Amino acid sequence: MIFARKKLKLSVLIPVYNRAVGSLLNELADQAVRCTGKIEIICLDDGSDFYAAENKETAERLKVQYHLRENKGRAVSRNELMRLASGDYLLFLDCDSGIIRPDFLETYLRLIDRTQTKVLYGGRVYPENPPGNGFKLHWKYGRKIEAASLKKRLKEPHLTFMSNNFVVQKNILNTFPMDEELRHYGYEDLLWALVIKENKINIDHCDNPVRHEDLCSTEVFLAKSKQALVNLSKLVVEQKIDHRSTPLLKTYDKLLSLKLLKLFYFFFGLSKKIISIQLKSKYPVLGLFSIWKLGHYAEIMDKMSDKA
Repeated sequence: MIFARKKLKLSVLIPVYNRAVGSLLNELADQAVRCTGKIEIICLDDGSDFYAAENKETAERLKVQYHLRENKGRAVSRNELMRLASGDYLLFLDCDSGIIRPDFLETYLRLIDRTQTKVLYGGRVYPENPPGNGFKLHWKYGRKIEAASLKKRLKEPHLTFMSNNFVVQKNILNTFPMDEELRHYGYEDLLWALVIKENKINIDHCDNPVRHEDLCSTEVFLAKSKQALVNLSKLVVEQKIDHRSTPLLKTYDKLLSLKLLKLFYFFFGLSKKIISIQLKSKYPVLGLFSIWKLGHYAEIMDKMSDKA
């Protein structure tokens, strides 16, 4: 006797904050009705100041679940969405994602059915055309670093993982939820990926990207990068991640071991204003952005050691 395989159910989960998601929801809902598996779409609004009523109205029209609550942060939102979901597999999408392919959802259903993957990251791309001058740094960084090719991602599957556009078995996330102590932006995806790696769970990769559509101005991007470095320093001090987990941490550790950190810190103090001006220019240099991040990380660690 041949038994038919249980029809796969995929929960598409979207944490929302201060962004209109009508276009995203319309595209997902249109694809969902054409899919071979069952699809549910759930949004969780993390205390938005804007667009909440408009988004909820669109969601109700499309029969999409839309939940509102006070702001609790990125990690809490993902864990709450997991608890709201009824699918065996969860697909997390950021609210500033653009769907590129007409078979985006069906591609994930097909890959899940064929591979029984535990965690699967689809990648991201950035717009091809450069934005206005005030947004160049985020655009260049995104295209060069975050929009890594499938070939590159397969070489470092855990380090290139990002928490937008990934599929995970619900029982995996239930066992290893996002760390809710990280309420603000930065490195929550790295922490989760390293926990997954430590527990010998593979992160698979495929070529099914979304487009990142919300470029930050350079001022905002630098501020968010500083916040991310605060998170990173906290994770290192609390020994939640290894102090050599990323290229930045490896460089910091090497300077420390060679007793060159104070010298670097001194010269960074002299040049950081000039570097910031360059990064805000028409032609930001990503190498200088790496120095900027290393310098600010060193400053944060120095302040933390003074308080200890």
